[in-house]
Amino acid sequence: MRRLLLPLGAAACLLAGAGLSTVRLVQPEVGLAVRLVALAPWAVPAYLLALLLLVSMLLTSRARRHLAPRLAPWAALAVAGLVLHGTWLAPLFVGAGEPPADAGPRLRVMTANLLNGTADAEALVRLAEAQDVDLLAVQEVTPTSLLLMEEAGLNEQLPFHAGQALYGVEGTMLYSRFPLSGERAVPTRWTSFVVAARVEGTRFRVLVTHPESPMGNAAQWREDHRMLRETVGGRPPDLLMGDLNATPDHRELRALLDAGLRDAAEQAGSGWQPTWPSAGEVGRGPLSLPPVVTIDHVLVGDGWTATRTRTLEVPGTDHAALVAEVVAP
Repeated sequence: MRRLLLPLGAAACLLAGAGLSTVRLVQPEVGLAVRLVALAPWAVPAYLLALLLLVSMLLTSRARRHLAPRLAPWAALAVAGLVLHGTWLAPLFVGAGEPPADAGPRLRVMTANLLNGTADAEALVRLAEAQDVDLLAVQEVTPTSLLLMEEAGLNEQLPFHAGQALYGVEGTMLYSRFPLSGERAVPTRWTSFVVAARVEGTRFRVLVTHPESPMGNAAQWREDHRMLRETVGGRPPDLLMGDLNATPDHRELRALLDAGLRDAAEQAGSGWQPTWPSAGEVGRGPLSLPPVVTIDHVLVGDGWTATRTRTLEVPGTDHAALVAEVVAP
């Protein structure tokens, strides 16, 4: 039985890893395949397990001398996959270092998806207060969840706001410690907008967004990201916050970064920080999914520096909140 399980397990792991590598390289456009791209980092444990199983096969075989040449190509495939995905993931762990001593004001910003307004509004407000957040971007905020957050004291901590609350998944808002002005809509299917703020004499622009998820043929998802690229390319914001429904492995997010932004988690060297699904929110008990994909982001513009990012649980929603500490130029 063991002689059968080891090669079958190695083959399954290699097949899974190669499949994830392929979708990451090809960047398919159909919705299901687009969502598979988000799982690309999981090729790393698949290749590692395949390599361990291949080594176990070799060590437990009495015919090692004859088996080694047959296993070598498969081991080489696993190593090549590890190297390939390692180059894609490595920037998340390196970081750009601390900002210069004469840098501008430091801000703490947070983005959270409220899952059709079902997130625990009071817990979210307490979390924002505990983190001393200066800017809070919320997606899927409904009129009811907005009322509950304001009853919990959100206006006392962050008295200025932009965007709108809508029933369903389309509402997107920004709450701020600083006055906001010049709100301008970005024509994505769900609410996105650019707004200006000022702190300690520094004026900066924030783009808050929630592009549609890649369902069906993912055409609306691609169109929303195209609109974001046009907005960023025309005049890059200083901060971009929201549930982008895309990971750093998606071509669309990399194109957005190429338009003049940096991923805060990558710049801070915070490592891989999956935000969906929030622990215990998808599935039940031992069958519940852990966080597996990174789709909530804070991006920073030219001259801005992210020094730290972290994820935090919010009861009642399937997204972890993402908090980033950023420094203005």
